[in-house]
Amino acid sequence: MDGLFSAPKRMKTAFVGSSALAWQLLQEASRASDQPLPPSVLQGPLRERALAAGIPLRLAASAEDVMLDPANQVVVLALEDCDEILRLTRAAVQAEKHVVVVLPELTASPALTFELQLVWTNRRRPSSRCWGDGNCRNCHRIALCWVLIRTRSAS
Repeated sequence: MDGLFSAPKRMKTAFVGSSALAWQLLQEASRASDQPLPPSVLQGPLRERALAAGIPLRLAASAEDVMLDPANQVVVLALEDCDEILRLTRAAVQAEKHVVVVLPELTASPALTFELQLVWTNRRRPSSRCWGDGNCRNCHRIALCWVLIRTRSAS
């Protein structure tokens, strides 16, 4: 994952969730910048691991605050509740954020990935005058991807 968040122009990446499956993404995002992560909503195992590792955290009041913060360019959703994943994915896309969804290991279903695909399909399209340089309001930078991180069981 070296360099995932360290592109020439570093993107401000905020996190929402509790799933420890997003731990590697959180580590990489915090290493890629000399500044603390943007205000995020971290709970449970993910927050505990971040605190134990000494990652400086700034906490937001709610997931909606993370979506509305204009400084955040990428939102990583690492939740266990599939309905909440879908709701927050819609909110992030409407707020013109890049979205990374870390699917829950056991509860993700084909129905969830289908719904996420519908959100992606129904997002605003680039205008015909878009040059892809990020300067137009409807630029194709609006992206959605989902990630299923599988853990290896110790044999």
